[in-house]
Amino acid sequence: MQKLAVGLRLCPNLADEFLEPRLYKRWHAEPLCSFCIETSIFTSSGQYGKCTLPPYMPLQPLADNLDSGTYAIFEEDSVKYDLYREAICHAIEDLVKIVGEEQSIVVYLLGAGRGPLVSFAFICYY
Repeated sequence: MQKLAVGLRLCPNLADEFLEPRLYKRWHAEPLCSFCIETSIFTSSGQYGKCTLPPYMPLQPLADNLDSGTYAIFEEDSVKYDLYREAICHAIEDLVKIVGEEQSIVVYLLGAGRGPLVSFAFICYY
């Protein structure tokens, strides 16, 4: 059981042992367990916060005619589709509680792409 660990704190006024190669080589053998880096050692520029990525137009499946490959990329997002499935199932369960088992529930899916949402509606209903 290790009771004592070495951590390294980087601040604006570093000791010489961290600045000169012949002195900081001794730290190569130390098992450092943590680092604390003070924000004051960073230099921010006047351009801080500006994005370096070029602007792009987001995909709009309802406005643009997207090809099958693009929809395949959308459908690879399993987390998103799992959340869609859960939401559809909860909505149908809530509707059944409101209208009862005897009433028909009609689900309209507009712009459902290639159909995974339609499949989820059937899975949740049955």
